[in-house]
Amino acid sequence: MPRYIQNVLLVHKLLSFWDLKKQCFIIKDQKLPFTADKVSLILGLPNRGKHFELGSARITRKLANDIRKEVLSLDDSTPIPDVVKKFIIYLLSNLFFSLRNYRTPASILSISRDVANFLSNNWPESIRDFLVSEFDAIAKKLSKGQPLGYMNSFVHALIREKDSRFEAMEKFISEQFPTFKPLNIGYQVESSSKTITEEKRIEKQDELKEAPLPDLFPNPLPDPLPEQSKVEVHHKADVIASTCSTSIARRRTLTKKAVARLAPTATAFIQVDTIKSPEARPAAAEIEYTGRPMINENMKMFIDNYLKKYFDKGNIIYSVGNVHIFRSQIDKLLTDQYLDNNHIDAFAILLAEKNKLRPNLYQPFIHVSSLNWYVSHVSKESVRAANLLLMPVSYKEHWTLLVADLKSSSWTFFDSFLNPTHKAVLPDVINHLYEKIGDCFESDIRTWPLTVASGVPTQKKWLQLWDVCL
Repeated sequence: MPRYIQNVLLVHKLLSFWDLKKQCFIIKDQKLPFTADKVSLILGLPNRGKHFELGSARITRKLANDIRKEVLSLDDSTPIPDVVKKFIIYLLSNLFFSLRNYRTPASILSISRDVANFLSNNWPESIRDFLVSEFDAIAKKLSKGQPLGYMNSFVHALIREKDSRFEAMEKFISEQFPTFKPLNIGYQVESSSKTITEEKRIEKQDELKEAPLPDLFPNPLPDPLPEQSKVEVHHKADVIASTCSTSIARRRTLTKKAVARLAPTATAFIQVDTIKSPEARPAAAEIEYTGRPMINENMKMFIDNYLKKYFDKGNIIYSVGNVHIFRSQIDKLLTDQYLDNNHIDAFAILLAEKNKLRPNLYQPFIHVSSLNWYVSHVSKESVRAANLLLMPVSYKEHWTLLVADLKSSSWTFFDSFLNPTHKAVLPDVINHLYEKIGDCFESDIRTWPLTVASGVPTQKKWLQLWDVCL
């Protein structure tokens, strides 16, 4: 667990680009917003839940360095709950909210007492607000020409020293930032021989090789050379010069012809979507997957059109931040029996695998697929052996979770986007389940009490639906 060593000069230069009024970085007239969504992509944590305030709570005597040493001292004999608590404290004190005095606020230590609700906090938004407050403080100090000193999250002393070494390094860093230009559908390419493709370049070289220079000395020279007059020497020199001039002129003619034939137009337009990867990996225009009969015609047409549009496995279908989805991954999702029908089922399979590894740590459960309604695995014996029955419910592209507590004969409903219509469909779901496997239960599941779970992380907008599903 090595320490993160900050490049003081680079960090100082980057922080100097923060605009206090526009609340973004401005580099070469290009606005680079710093949002919670970007932090979410970096951390891999969902941008949802309640906001965590570091607050002005008392600072404990526990140092961040001491917490780091405790984590390093953990071994296989340490109980898992203790490992989780110590790691969460380390994560918050050393990485997410590192303070300049290395102290640990009481609010961070309180998180470890309630590990189950760790993901109920919106960590990307909380970290973003924490950093922005530091950015604003840095911008104010820079505008007044004050030294930055020690800053939260940037432990090193960021002091602006006007010396030759600093100015030289600052100049070097400034030159490394590229000039950003907007790129629309295509890219304008100026006419130049540099735009010739590698294939055309090789073809051009082959043409030049086919026209070799004439042999100026077809016969081997006698040794020693015979004595000749001054006039004869001048005559030989004229012949050599004339032959060389003819050869050079011929070479220039061939070169001009090759360039004239290969040069593009004044503004060649390259379509981004049609650029192939260096090593083409053709993908099938049609794929047979088991889930196809279960989707509507519009979705079938949508998938078919995308398969025909992206004809190479290296094509990027979707990109945001550091996340890229390739055509090859879509093929795997469609054809893999493990994922082709329902992405929610994949998480149930992962839970089942965890149960096999640590059977004493997790409760035994039964999963009912919401798409295909596979219930052949549900029997009286399996119901007696399990504690929970998990049944994902999809209503107008929104996923919820209905859980049956088989020991207390009750239902619990989990919804990340509270809406009465989501709960209204549950009687139909339970009735349908009763028709399929009602005789597997000791009592009538239609009469079990139903409660809505509290404290579930809620999404603020529909764009966060995938975060909640994951």
